[in-house]
Amino acid sequence: MMAVLSYLPMKAALTLRPVLAASLLAAGLCAAAPKGGKPGLGVESLPQVSRNMPHVAATSREQVLQRLKDHLPSAATPAGTRKENWNAADHMDIIGHDGAITLVPKGAILHVPERLRASVGAVSGRILPWAEFASSYPSVVEPLAVTLENVSGVVPLSAEALAAVAKSDRIVVALLNGGPVSFPESKNADSPPAAR
Repeated sequence: MMAVLSYLPMKAALTLRPVLAASLLAAGLCAAAPKGGKPGLGVESLPQVSRNMPHVAATSREQVLQRLKDHLPSAATPAGTRKENWNAADHMDIIGHDGAITLVPKGAILHVPERLRASVGAVSGRILPWAEFASSYPSVVEPLAVTLENVSGVVPLSAEALAAVAKSDRIVVALLNGGPVSFPESKNADSPPAAR
């Protein structure tokens, strides 16, 4: 390019330079773009859609419900079989402190010290999720991580864990995967009685 421009006078070379550069750039771009077959390179690369697509009938509500009944036994329960006298308070324990409360399943509380007996069963206050309550009041609750084997009664709690639970000055709550879990006493004879 410089060889061509060196023969022209300076004013002509300055006005031709942008024109030559633009035309060379356009020619390079056209030569670099391959045609056909490669994804993302134009209309040629779009898939050809057949106009003769097979027609599929829409699934009816009855067919969907039948599939649910076949694959999910709980979905087969009739709508009118709801338990009328079910009460969450019968299945939950409440731990309260300083105007806040949290709900844990019955049997999740493994130990309540004498000084905190009034904190279990408190019914008034702002309801907090377990994680927030536990992090806000670490002097009130102490989490005890248990395994699925402990909860199911296959493996009892170790003697060290039971001794630590009995000596704790905080409310001890059984946790499985970070959440309170019911710890059935009947399946694990070594577990301390849950305070209610």
